[in-house]
Amino acid sequence: MKAIIKLSTLFLVIVMFFNGTKMASFEGKIFFKSYTEGKKDEVYVYYVKGDKVRIDQVANGVINGTILADTKSKEMFGLTPKHKIYYKKSYVPTDYAKRDDVVATKTGKTQNIKGFECTEYTVEDKANDSFITYYVSERNFDFFRSMLTTLNRKERLSVNYMQIDNLHRDFPFVGVEKKADGSAKQRLEVTLIEEAEVPAEMFDIPFNFVEQSY
Repeated sequence: MKAIIKLSTLFLVIVMFFNGTKMASFEGKIFFKSYTEGKKDEVYVYYVKGDKVRIDQVANGVINGTILADTKSKEMFGLTPKHKIYYKKSYVPTDYAKRDDVVATKTGKTQNIKGFECTEYTVEDKANDSFITYYVSERNFDFFRSMLTTLNRKERLSVNYMQIDNLHRDFPFVGVEKKADGSAKQRLEVTLIEEAEVPAEMFDIPFNFVEQSY
């Protein structure tokens, strides 16, 4: 009897420990490929460390532009490596108000993408003739939603993503907006993701960059 009680107590302690343990926030880098109808494909790299995010826009292995953002202080800078200049970006508060005419649905379908279990969501926005499918991971991506609001993202993939309720620590690995004929109007997908420590200096403005006013 005592042995049973001890085992039950041990099991309870283990359950309480794991239920109370929260996975550390994602730190690392994420490579994206972006397709927009009528434009050239673009590659983006996110570097994430705590409240700080760095976004590089890359073409042919060369960084064309960089955004440094602090999702807590809302401080942002844009960098142009080619000309070694930077400028401060203004923070504009964003209200992703819920819309009654937009229907977000959790389909129940899942897919493993780059080693992450992702769930399919669809968002139908008839007013803008938009139907978007997302594959979303709910794991430890605490930075993403605050990043969207900090950057004041207004493209359809971002705006309609924020119409999905009850997501936690989430990140979309795939987002596809389709036209009426089923062809892709816009597509954003993760091509590589690495969880690793990111050096703090990745979020600093290089000493030899000159500030520009806009």
